[in-house]
Amino acid sequence: MPVLLQTTAYCLTELPKNVQSRVLERYRAFYVHDDWYQSIYEHADQAAQLLGITINRKHINTQRLCTTPAIYFQGFCSQGDGACFEGHFSSPGNSSQIVANIAAFSPEDVDLLNIAKRIQHLLVHTDDQLTATLTHNGSRYSHPSTICVDAELVSESDETIEAITPPQGIETELTEALRHFMGWIYRKLEREFEYLTSDAQIAEALNSNSFLFTEFGEPAA
Repeated sequence: MPVLLQTTAYCLTELPKNVQSRVLERYRAFYVHDDWYQSIYEHADQAAQLLGITINRKHINTQRLCTTPAIYFQGFCSQGDGACFEGHFSSPGNSSQIVANIAAFSPEDVDLLNIAKRIQHLLVHTDDQLTATLTHNGSRYSHPSTICVDAELVSESDETIEAITPPQGIETELTEALRHFMGWIYRKLEREFEYLTSDAQIAEALNSNSFLFTEFGEPAA
């Protein structure tokens, strides 16, 4: 015959600290949505456009109606972790304003501003003729060094378009700047993930949803 059992239930903050830690660890990944990185992707894409970078796009649903920047990353605790993308680079027009545009877009981001300074210098130095194609090297990793940068100096006249290979130093400096930008994206992703999986965020989610636990930290219902 059925037996009625009574259990004392506790909210998270009523549990001992060591039990709270176990509960938080158990639920740490549970409240991270599959598309948690989407806002970082969109922010990075906006910054990229100001820098003259066009990131390839990919479909985000089976109906293939919506696209998102095709940024790929691995993280966040292994030596080979990082972020990368394929795409194209060329002057966004009025290249002398790149630094000013980035400063207006994200005035507190010193790292992004330094990237803008490097790219602006390269474009001004090459009379806005510097272009590049960014392709992945085919490895199974997703970090900046897996991206190959093939740069050209492209000059256009009324009748012809001429492309020549830039000096080695120009291509090397551009490669470093573009990979630095990929590293910037990775650091944004890493900080967002650390925030979403922090003890404070998980505790807030559990408390706001009125989760109750036994004295051992198991779900009470």
